[in-house]
This record gives sequence, C-alpha cells and structure tokens, in this order.
Amino acid sequence: VARAVGAVAPRMPQAPECPEGDWAWVVLLASVVTQGLTLGFPTCIGIFFTELQREFQASNSETSWFPSILTAMLHAGATVMLGGVLASLGMVAGSFSCTLGQLYLTAGFITGLGMCFSFQSSITVLGFYFTRWRVLANALASAGVSLGIMLWPLLSRYLLENLGWRGSFLIFGGVLLHCCVCGAILRPRHLAFDVLRHNVGYRVYTLGVVWMIMGFPLPHVFLVPYAIWHGVDEHRAALLISIIGFSNIFLRPMAGLVAGRRDFASHRKYLFSLAALLNGLTNLVCAASADFRVLVGYCLVYSVSMSGVGALLFQVLMDVVPMDRFSSALGLFTVLESVSILISPPLAGLLLDTTSNFSYVFYMSSFFLISAALFMGGSFWALGKMERQGPRAELEGAVTEAAPEQGLTMEDTDGPKKQLRMEIICKLLQNLKPGKEPISRPGLPLSGPGEAQALVTEFQETESQDAKEQVLANLANFAYDPSNYQYLRQLQVLDLFLDALSEENETLVEFAIATAFLALNPSMGSSGG
Repeated sequence: VARAVGAVAPRMPQAPECPEGDWAWVVLLASVVTQGLTLGFPTCIGIFFTELQREFQASNSETSWFPSILTAMLHAGATVMLGGVLASLGMVAGSFSCTLGQLYLTAGFITGLGMCFSFQSSITVLGFYFTRWRVLANALASAGVSLGIMLWPLLSRYLLENLGWRGSFLIFGGVLLHCCVCGAILRPRHLAFDVLRHNVGYRVYTLGVVWMIMGFPLPHVFLVPYAIWHGVDEHRAALLISIIGFSNIFLRPMAGLVAGRRDFASHRKYLFSLAALLNGLTNLVCAASADFRVLVGYCLVYSVSMSGVGALLFQVLMDVVPMDRFSSALGLFTVLESVSILISPPLAGLLLDTTSNFSYVFYMSSFFLISAALFMGGSFWALGKMERQGPRAELEGAVTEAAPEQGLTMEDTDGPKKQLRMEIICKLLQNLKPGKEPISRPGLPLSGPGEAQALVTEFQETESQDAKEQVLANLANFAYDPSNYQYLRQLQVLDLFLDALSEENETLVEFAIATAFLALNPSMGSSGG
C-alpha cells in the first residue's frame, strides 16, 4: 500500500509496512524462538508430574500448583533479556529445591516471571514491524510455540531418564538463557504504554478468552498422566504432546494464511470462536477412551482446533484494539488471562483427587471452552448488528460538540474563513445521503486496520496537503466496508477531522468530514460503495 500511495502522491512518506526492511523477518525469527522457549516450556511439565509427586509425596491438587504458577506468570512483562536471566536462575535454583514450596517459588514463580518478560515483548514488537503481513507474522510466531511443544517433551523425557528431574532443571536453565540472544535481536520500536481506552469489543474478547483459558491448558498438563494412568507406556505417553506440537508447526502458518485473506478479515473473531468450540468438543473424545490409537487420533484433531486458537489469539486482539493501544491492552489482557491459568490446573487437580477419574478433567475443559466460544460468537454478532444499525445522529452530535471547541460557530466573527468552514460542514451534513458517493478523489484499498493505523500516523506527521488528502481518501474508501466501522471509531478519525479544520485547504476539510461521517454511519458503506 505504501508503494502504491507513493505512486499516486509522490510527496507522501511511505507507511511503515516493515520499518526496518529485511530486519523485520529477523525479529520474527527471534519471536519464534522466544515463544518456543517460553510458551512451549510448560507443556513438558506433565512429564515431571508423576516424578514430583513421588519425590515430595504430594497429591494431584498440590502438584498442579507448580505448572499453574509457571504458566500463569507467562505474561505481563518488560524485556526479553532480563526475562531470560530470571527464567534461567529460577530453573537452576529449582533444581536444588527440597520442598514443593521452594519449587513453587523458584521454578514456578521466578522462572514464570522471567518468561513473562520475554514473551510479551516478543508479541508486541511484531505489531510495529509488520503491517501487510501481520496476520502471517503472528501465525508464524505462534508456530514457535508448536515447535516448543514438540521438542520440550522429547528433551524432558531424555533428560529425566538420564539425569533425573534435578539435572533436567539445570539443563533447562542453560537452554532458557537463549532468550537473552533473542532479546538482543528484537530491538523493539515504540513499546511505551499508552493510556488504555476500553471498548466493548475488547471487553467481550477479554472476558471470553479469560473464561476459555480456564479449560484450554488442561490437556497439556493432564494428557500424559491420563495416558500413563490407563497403562500407556511412559515414552508413548510423552510422544502424545510431541504429536500435538509437531502438527501445529504446519497447521498454525496455514491457519494464519487462511485468516489473513481479505475475505476473512472481518470474520476472524468468528473463526476464533469456532476454533475454541471445536477444541472443546474434541476434548470429549479424549474423555471417552484412553486407548493409545484413540489418543493419537485425538491429538491430531485437537491440533487442528488448537492451531486456529493459537494463530488467531493475538491477531483478534490486534483487530479489536488500535496498534497504539496494543501494548496496554495486551498487558491487561494477559494479566487477567494469567488469573485463569493460575486457578485452572489446581482446580482440575482437586477435581481429580475428589473423583479419582481423569475424564472429569476433560469434561471440565470442554465446558469452559464451549461456553466461552458461544459467548464470544454471540456477543460479536450482536455488537456487529448494533453497529450496522447505528444512528446518523451520532456524527451530527459530534460535530455540534466539536464546533464550539474549535471556534467554528455561526456566531463567531473572527474572520470569513471560519464562517466558510462551518458552511462547508452544514452543506456536507445535508447532502451526504445513503447511495451518494461523497469522495471525489479515488482511495486505495486497505487490507486491514493495521494499514489504516499507519495512515493515521502518516496524516499526523506529514506536512504535504496532497498527502493528507490522499490519506483521508484512503480512509474513506476503507470506511465503505461496514465491517470496518469499529476500526475507524478506534482510530479516532474525528480527531483527524478536527485537525483538518485547522488547515486552510477546503478540499481537505471536505475529505475529513466525509471520512468521519462514514466512520459513524456504516449503513452508507453498504449502499454507497
């Protein structure tokens, strides 16, 4: 888009599709490795579950707190390099633990805290290096989780048999230091937190995911103990988690490519809800039989739905929150998500101790996943219907409120130019009718809110009047798709409208008003585009 805009308006600076060119793909590789080391790591803890129970003479619910604390701390962080050091120190100290309490503090809390520093920065930075290929970049980065899910259990089983759990934790400490190398590569841009402005879509998504996470991690923690409990060999049981990880290496990029198509851009949140629904239904199969062949089939089918959830989890968040707010939104999102991750495994362990039946753990997982999917899908549909029926009066009220603040009232006698601007406003508000094309300059198509956000930033930074006109024309073209209504609201096009009123260019004012009007009147897009 940046190159195309440059062809139409030579004076317009390029939008930051990949601000550092090829380096963006190096950043992506670092993000893949970081996510494999951090998010992939907790999936191997199930292999140590039985060994830790035997070592510390603990119940299922007591032992479940270790992976729970570790996974819950996997968010809300600051820097990758500091995180790598903390994660490494936690695992090394954990290898010397004499009680479960010491293990909670070291390998659970300290390692989890270090991983949270590494993980969040690796996710946030992608949004600033990628625009056009952001969906694919997120999917490829999440494939790092799949790589970790595949390799960590294999390494864990090998180390446990040869070095014991204490020696394994020492080796893990060295492996996690590689996060420091990834941190040196990332060189993040603009990671300062802005003030979070809540919106309904963000609240719905956060609540749905927080509820979903109560069930989502349970198969990773309990699948191996479940298989061993029913007589499956320990090596074959550990292989089940690796099957899930290996399958996701290929499935997540494929899911990202499909979801990244322009045809699906406005439906990604529904695809995410569908993936969560299928994930919950799949867990019912696992609860029905513990035969190894059935479990292998379960892992393959489970991988399909898991790849959809993993590839879209953060992309949908980027869709409902503008990129300049993403860091803050991600922080709150992951903190709330961590509460669910902290509670879920111990709750499932307590259920297992009470019933002595692993099937109830998978029923519990299915309940949370299915109910969350239905809630998110239904809520997003209702919000979309409300937005499509939004009243035209909203813009008129916004203009009425904004005009006195800018001195743009009919009573204002401070020069004829302000009077002329107010006349333009009134004329456009009267003449903008559904079915009438208000933009005389052709706008270039935008593939998503990321490119729209880049153009908003460009409008604010450029001094070229022609460039500003083209930006507003592009945004107006973007506004003709009713599904983009919420994005333009979040991009604060009314602020651009007010900025344009301070210019001397009447055409610029016209473009700004038309764009703002379309943003607040999605019904025009369906009939005017």
